[in-house]
Amino acid sequence: MSETPAPPAPAAPTPASEPPSTTPERTTSRTRKVLRAAGLWLVVAAVVGLAALVLLYRPAPEQKPEAEPEHSVIQAEERDNPTVTFATKALTTWGDREATYDAWWKALRPMLTAGARQAYVGTDPAKLPDLGTPRATDMVKGVAGTTLTLYFKTEAGRFGVDMSRTAKGEPWTVHRIVFPRQDSVFE
Repeated sequence: MSETPAPPAPAAPTPASEPPSTTPERTTSRTRKVLRAAGLWLVVAAVVGLAALVLLYRPAPEQKPEAEPEHSVIQAEERDNPTVTFATKALTTWGDREATYDAWWKALRPMLTAGARQAYVGTDPAKLPDLGTPRATDMVKGVAGTTLTLYFKTEAGRFGVDMSRTAKGEPWTVHRIVFPRQDSVFE
């Protein structure tokens, strides 16, 4: 009988086929490499960010102080001025407690801005204060010439009419009625 040769001994594993070592030394080495790479990216991002801030930063230009609204007293001869006449008509129409709602709204609505229409659409004129005969006393003109508040002496106190327009020279519309002890939205 002949002897069969013995099977060859298994080959020693090659380094490529070895499972990764989980020894603490190897894990610590990998962690250090990852942390170095992350730290490097963090430094690069910080440098780029600072460079962008330096390049983009420009000091704000000096600003001129804003002009103040113009306050003035209404003289007797100015009460016939079209602006004063319009504001007087608006306040008198708004304060007409004797009018039916339909008549009141029909007269007032064309004088109002869209926002004022929304604010006053459901108002009961009978519940408004008795203004008596309003007399224009003073006004505050906005700097751009597109806003104005005209104040009136009335039997119910000092009322105002906030008015606005789209451009200087255009017709005024009523933005809101200013009650006593309230501030104009334009001041």
